[in-house]
Amino acid sequence: MIPFNRLGLLFKLFSPSVYPWKTIDDLSGLLKRIEPGSIVLDIGAGTGILTQFAYKIRNDLKYIALDPARGMIKYAPEYAYKVRAKAESLPFKKHIFSVVLMGDTIHHIDNPHKAVMEIKDCMVPNGRLFIFDLNPDTFIGRIICRMESLFKEPANFYSPEKLSEMLTEYGFRTKINEYDWRYSVEAELINS
Repeated sequence: MIPFNRLGLLFKLFSPSVYPWKTIDDLSGLLKRIEPGSIVLDIGAGTGILTQFAYKIRNDLKYIALDPARGMIKYAPEYAYKVRAKAESLPFKKHIFSVVLMGDTIHHIDNPHKAVMEIKDCMVPNGRLFIFDLNPDTFIGRIICRMESLFKEPANFYSPEKLSEMLTEYGFRTKINEYDWRYSVEAELINS
């Protein structure tokens, strides 16, 4: 297993560089459609990189950074409420999040289908989900997938198309954005 509890500072310093600028543009487009005061949940937030990007775009939203690793979440920004938990068992009421973010997270989750069901339960009708991950169908993606498997990580990597199909099965309408060996899927909850 990757020792995330000991890598917080390293991730804090270097994680922003793995996000292509186009990703931030796509996130910006999604966030601009959200009502002021809405609540955003960053699942697998780590040190809160996606939360920071989102806050720079919309500082009128409320942010919750969720991660199971104490050594990561302690570096999340002070304006985000910090919660230690796993995506498969979210400790929230139903229908409270307008936006859910997941950056380099879904492949670390033991049971992605259970996590998506939990996310769906916590989202408001027409809530938005933004998932950023690497494409295992690319050369660099395949290398990283193998490395994660060596570290005994869950390694639940999805191609953009497979992730989009899974989300559609759970009642989301999706849009895929590709960035070389990375991608994001923007999803709107249409069947809650």
